[in-house]
Amino acid sequence: NNREAELAANNAFETNAAHLTALVNGIATDLPASRRIADLQTVLDRVAAANENTRYAYAVETDANGSLLKPDPESVMADPLASMVLRDAMTSGAPAYRRGNGILHIAVPVTQMGANVGVARVGLSTLNMEAQISDAVSRNIILALGFVMLALPLAALGINYVTAPVRRLTQATRRLAAGD
Repeated sequence: NNREAELAANNAFETNAAHLTALVNGIATDLPASRRIADLQTVLDRVAAANENTRYAYAVETDANGSLLKPDPESVMADPLASMVLRDAMTSGAPAYRRGNGILHIAVPVTQMGANVGVARVGLSTLNMEAQISDAVSRNIILALGFVMLALPLAALGINYVTAPVRRLTQATRRLAAGD
């Protein structure tokens, strides 16, 4: 059960990343280059407003070398995982995400004719999902302890029931040896 809860949370993370990737890719290919980043930012603002777990959501243009033209917010710069995700996305040209420090960091490069022209970045809080996993683990531990508390006395009764004839036979053998 614990493993299933963890897998469900990981699947939710992957689903969130896949949805964001599809959204960014759809906008990036459908819009003219002059409006691409600004319109993408508008959509990301709406996504952030609709999802209470969003820590940050923004789109930034990049230069020909893949460097950001605007710096990241301080909260994002302070997190090394966010930087790793950005580097992974920009070097591979593919979406990247990592989970750590209570945040799922997602970076999706925006490309035009094979060149990176920007990046969309979203950070989603994982605290709610991690709390659900923690609740599932706690519940399963309580169930396991309850099972052990019930199983031990029942096992003792079962062992006593099974070994009672052997004990009676042993006692009879001792009395016989004593001359009774």
